[in-house]
Amino acid sequence: MASWVFRYALLFGIVGASAACQADQRARKAQPAPALTPGALAEEGASAPWEGNAGWRLVLEREIKGSDREGSQLGAPLHIAVDSRGRIFVVDLSPMSIKVYNPDGSFAGTRGRLGDGPGEFRSPAIAIWRDTLIVQDMNHRRVSIYAPNGTLVREWPSQFNVLYPIAVDDSGRIAIPGAAPRGSIGAARCGNAMLRCGTYYRYRLDGTLLDSMVIDPGSLPRYVAGVSLPFSPRRIIRFDHGGQMVWGDQDRSRITFGWGADTSRSVELASPGRAFAVSDAVRREAGGRYEREARLKPGTLVDSIPRDYPLWNFFAFDGMGDLWVLRPGPSGWEDHWDVFDPEGAPLGSVPAVFEAVTPFHLAWTRDRVYALVSDDQDEPVIRVYRIEHRSGPGPAGKSALQVGTPHP
Repeated sequence: MASWVFRYALLFGIVGASAACQADQRARKAQPAPALTPGALAEEGASAPWEGNAGWRLVLEREIKGSDREGSQLGAPLHIAVDSRGRIFVVDLSPMSIKVYNPDGSFAGTRGRLGDGPGEFRSPAIAIWRDTLIVQDMNHRRVSIYAPNGTLVREWPSQFNVLYPIAVDDSGRIAIPGAAPRGSIGAARCGNAMLRCGTYYRYRLDGTLLDSMVIDPGSLPRYVAGVSLPFSPRRIIRFDHGGQMVWGDQDRSRITFGWGADTSRSVELASPGRAFAVSDAVRREAGGRYEREARLKPGTLVDSIPRDYPLWNFFAFDGMGDLWVLRPGPSGWEDHWDVFDPEGAPLGSVPAVFEAVTPFHLAWTRDRVYALVSDDQDEPVIRVYRIEHRSGPGPAGKSALQVGTPHP
């Protein structure tokens, strides 16, 4: 895992790599995205592969690094988002700003800066609706809205819980996480899990509060000496394009959609027929790094780290609404992506050709995924991958290559 992002991953209780994983990732970075053979993912206890799966692939299109000369070089990037024009927005902590890049990778300037005044921030998270930039500052508890030309349009006060992302749906409703109101059912349900509980508040772009929904922390990771254990199953929460909250526990194959108790539905995802072991080398590396970062006595965590990976790492939705689930496998914690339609039907399997430290380092459109990763010199870069899949026989018996429309 790159040093520039490890502390951020520690904050979220996520370990995405280790010495062994990094060696595997370096090997994969040096190779072009492979042509895929049909993926084979079976139901629990079954062995039959998916029917009709002709393969998907991620093709590296571009790498964006920037330069010191124009102030576009990435220092410590934390969040990435892409607007409807294909412009790329990156929250960078060094120096604090939101850097903007054109679709061709050229630098388009910055938004905001470190500070406490209007349009300034200290701990920003971002989301984009069409070509409108939404910035939520945890420190200031404030939402800022920027026009496409970078003009600050409006701001309003809000809450924020650092452990969950902000989101905006296709209708422009913004979901902001915050603390559950004192004395509420949500606050009572949280108990000692306040850091992973709370409420999502949903706003219009003009700042009008629409409604709210309690966050149920679900499966909580195991803690030792106040540190969440690497590879310990936990609940992951995201949002789909329709504004539904989507959650799942890493030790289960069920994903649930809903906003409010009366609207929830669940889908069962096909899952591997076997568990994948966490090697001793990975456990030592992950435990040792966490111990050093948290200033714990050596050996405090290693023996408590699970010996098997959870069923999955995290999930995300692409611009078509399909669900991408990052899975462990023979190569480690980030082996491959399994792709499902919104109803949970399997669509394909894609090798994980880039490290995915946290979901906040990825942005998805209809036909591309934008990844904040580290290069061979451990420097942060943006890599843009085109999503391609083969949907079956085309003209003259050839497979028809499908690529989504350029941007949402």
